[in-house]
Formats: sequence, C-alpha cells, structure tokens
Amino acid sequence: MKFYIGSGFKNCELVNYYSKRLEENGWKHTYNWTENISNDETIEDLIEYSKLEQEGIKDADVVIILLPAGRGTHIELGMALALNKKIFLCSATEDEFSIENTVNFYQLPNIIRLVGTAEENIKEIKKANKGITLIALVITIIVLLILAGVTIATLTGENRNINKGTNCKK
Repeated sequence: MKFYIGSGFKNCELVNYYSKRLEENGWKHTYNWTENISNDETIEDLIEYSKLEQEGIKDADVVIILLPAGRGTHIELGMALALNKKIFLCSATEDEFSIENTVNFYQLPNIIRLVGTAEENIKEIKKANKGITLIALVITIIVLLILAGVTIATLTGENRNINKGTNCKK
C-alpha cells in the first residue's frame, strides 16, 4: 500500500512516526516532505517541493492528513479529494472536528475521521486497508486461474498447436 502524509511543519516528528510505523508494515511512503525542510529555501525550491508533493499524492493509494494542519495541508487535502483518494483525517482530540474548528470538507462521506493516539489511528488505517489488499489478491488469483485454463485448453484441445504441426508432416 502506498501512502502520502500531509500536515503542518509543527507535526514533522509525528509525520515521521506515522511513516516509520507504516513502512515497518510493508507500506511505501510516496514522498516525505519533512526531508526537505530548511531555513534557506528559495522560490525555485518551493516550486520543486510542490511538484514532488503533488506526485506523491497522485502515486498514493491512501492520503493521511494529520491535524492540526496548515494552509498547504488543506491544498493537499483538496488534491486528494479531486483524485478520489482514500483519505484519513487523524487528530489526537475531537476539537478539530467541533463545529467551531472544523472545515466543511472534513465532513465529506469519503473522508474517514480518526480520533486517538498516533498508534490507535495507525491501527485503524491499517485495518481499513486490509480488505482492499484481500480483494486484490482474490481478483489476481481468479485472473491467473482463467489464464491457466485458457493455456491448458489451447495446448490440449482439438486445435492445439502440437496437432497442427503433426498434421503438416503427414
């Protein structure tokens, strides 16, 4: 499973914690923006980082947004929504989802809101994506069985290539 994590600069450690825990479970981080933070960034650097973040979101199966978030994070959320990504909004408290603090888009039905510790939220993210992996496995097995059946029928049927070669000799 490929993932992207969006959040504000103040959550860099938390982003890296989520990333490490998911990668330990075989997931792939499409782009970790925390690796490019410095005090001497130029406009050209920011443009390049934005392109890398955009590609990271495009390549991800899952987009995780850690709250509280900043302006850039909400743009990442918008990209993920536009690309129909599975989105998890993670917060340590219910405060981010209260009527006083929430954002309209947090309420969309395709966004999964998680409240808990980082470990609890990671557990829920992994659990929600196990079904997708199982479905992909079943579909792969079915396709392989169909291909095997077609191959066997081709090799052993009346019109098999071996018979055609033998008939040509006669």
